[in-house]
Parts: sequence; C-alpha cells; structure tokens
Amino acid sequence: MTKQKFSSDLPTRPQAIKKPQTFDTHGLQRIDNYYWLKERSNPQVLDYLKKENEYTEKSLSESSDLKEKIYAELKSRVVENEISAPYIRAKYKYSSRFEEGKQYPIYEREDLATQHKEILLDINKESQGADFFEHLKPSFSHDQNFMAYAFDSIGRRFYTIAIKNLKTNSLLPIQVDNTTGNLIWSKDNNYFFYTKQHPETLRSYQVYRFDISKNRSTLLYEEKDETFSVFLYENLARNHIFFISESTLTTEVHFLKSNSPLSNFTIFTKRKKGHEYTVYDGGDRFFIKSNDQALNFKVLEASLKQHNKKYWKEIIPHDPGLFIESLIPFKNFIAIFEKNNGLDKIKILDRHSYTFKHLQFKDSTYTVDSGIQGDYDKNILRYVFESMRQPEQRG
Repeated sequence: MTKQKFSSDLPTRPQAIKKPQTFDTHGLQRIDNYYWLKERSNPQVLDYLKKENEYTEKSLSESSDLKEKIYAELKSRVVENEISAPYIRAKYKYSSRFEEGKQYPIYEREDLATQHKEILLDINKESQGADFFEHLKPSFSHDQNFMAYAFDSIGRRFYTIAIKNLKTNSLLPIQVDNTTGNLIWSKDNNYFFYTKQHPETLRSYQVYRFDISKNRSTLLYEEKDETFSVFLYENLARNHIFFISESTLTTEVHFLKSNSPLSNFTIFTKRKKGHEYTVYDGGDRFFIKSNDQALNFKVLEASLKQHNKKYWKEIIPHDPGLFIESLIPFKNFIAIFEKNNGLDKIKILDRHSYTFKHLQFKDSTYTVDSGIQGDYDKNILRYVFESMRQPEQRG
C-alpha cells in the first residue's frame, strides 16, 4: 500500500475569541470563555464555524482520494434496495423500502383482500429542496384511514406533524409545529396526543391533545420539575394511552382509555424518589415492571379497575442475577426481554398457565432486541438477532 503523504504546510487554525461568562451555581463560581458560541444566529458564531470548516477541508485535502475510496468501499457493502419485513395491522400489510441511489425510505401498504398496493409516503419527494431533512416513522389511526408523520427540515429536532387522509390520498390542512414527533392516536380516530419540548433546553415537558375536526391543540399536562421528561406510548392492545414522566432514578406513569380521549389522564401511582416503574397494557389487565425492593426489577399485574399499588400482584419475582429490561404483552403470552451475564435473553410467559420458556440461540455471544410487532391477538413475536457470525437477522 502506498503511504499517504500529508502536507506539513497546514493553514492557520482559527481561534475562537474568549468572552468570559461567569456562573454562580451551588455556591461555586464557574467561568466559561466560550459560552457565546451557543448563540446559533450570531453572525460571529457562524463566521467562526465557517472558518473551522474551511480549516478542516484544507487540512485534509491531500487525503480526499483516500476518503472517497473508503466511502465507496463502505457503500458497496450496503444493500441499497433494502426492503423491511412487513407487518399487518387490520386489513393491511405495511412495509418500507429503499431504492438504489436514494437516501430515504418509501412507505407503502397492501390491501390484504384486494392485493392493491399503494405508496403512502415517499420521503425522497418530501425532502426535495431541503438542505436538511429528518423524519420519524409514520403513525396510523386505528381505522387505518389517517397517517400522521413528523419531519424536521431545520436540524434542531423540532418536528412538524402533518396528517394525510389515506382514503382521498390528500394532506389535511393541518400542521402542528415545534413538537418532539412523539404522538399517539385515540381509538375514535378524531384526536391524537403529542408532546412538545422546551424551546431552550429541548426537554420534553408538555402533553397536548389535538382535535382534528377543529384543528386545535389543548395543553393537558406540563412537567414542572426540570429533572423530568415526558414520553407518550401505547402497547399492542391499544386500549390505553400512557405517558411516563421520568428522571434518572424515578418515574411516574399517567394513563387514560384510548376510547375516552376527552377524559383526564390519571396517575397510576405517584412518584416516589428511587421508584422506577413502567405500566403495560395487557388488554384485560395492567402489567407493571417495578424496581420497588427489586434492584433488577420484578413484574406485577393489576386489574383495570383497581390499580392502587397495594393491590399489585407479583407474577415474576426479583432475581439478583437477572435484569428485566422490558415487556411486550400479547393476548396469550408476554415476551420479556432480559439481561443475564451480559447476554440478551427473551423469556416467553404463558398468560394462562404462567409457565415460561426461554428462546434458545446457537451463538455464545450475540445481541437480540424487539422488532416491529404485528397483531396483539397473534402468537407471533418478532425480534432482531445479530452476532459476530450472523449479520442482523429478523426472526
């Protein structure tokens, strides 16, 4: 291999101006000379960044051929026309695919009854003319007639939510700006819930309900504690909508029935410092993952009508040698993702007999995680497996 030569005559490295800013926090004084560089619209900041980029480009100019060679090799190992594993929701089979030479996916679906295929969203077209474009995976209403998708064309992770009517194949005159992109549909398909982040800290701290017919948002919750962030979620049963308010060591879950979107969120159990818990929709009951007197977590259940903590019933006790990461409740079983001796494990718990078994993998070292799940009623679990011997594989 020919040794790459680099010029010793490098350009002068730009130096940022020092502008001391003093902070008094927790009884300590701290001086930050470069705090001013956070002012993203300041012409001096933009000019300095431009000089940094020019310096980098000139400094690495003699390695440009090598850079292109490495890039070409990496690209040659990528399947450019990749197709995702399909999943079924209601009467449709959903999937996404890439086309060779294009950067973004195309989302589509097939009607299971008629085999009619349609393109729902082509991100390559959506991104045309934008210097930057990031999108989040589309979210579909329960009746599969509406699709919400969130995109950021600036680069600050402030997402705009757009809604498409899939029956007419047209966009609704709706755009919800400055969101996190985290959203959940109500069961009546007339509302969706979403979160917003703080304009300065980017902390996700507000939960809203959006009324499609009135094109109006209503603030439902604001997390005042700056150490907590909020996140909306639902499970495969899709009977309840949850949001979790979480800090490093403490969580609090709020919930409401998906078919009662105008009702208020209810606290599942009040936050207590050091108590981390997550609630899962099990259709006819709730399942809870909790670290209460269980460092590695345990699994409990609660009835839909009585979720008070004193009525929680333990179904998987704490194991000091096994860490419970997450649950996926299906109608007939629960998939439990664990860590044991540093390895990922999947335990399948029968919801009728409460007996369990572990999925077995041939490799001694590997990673395995949840894939995109399909129907709550089906006895099918999707997972993603990868090892040093086996590239990423979806089971």
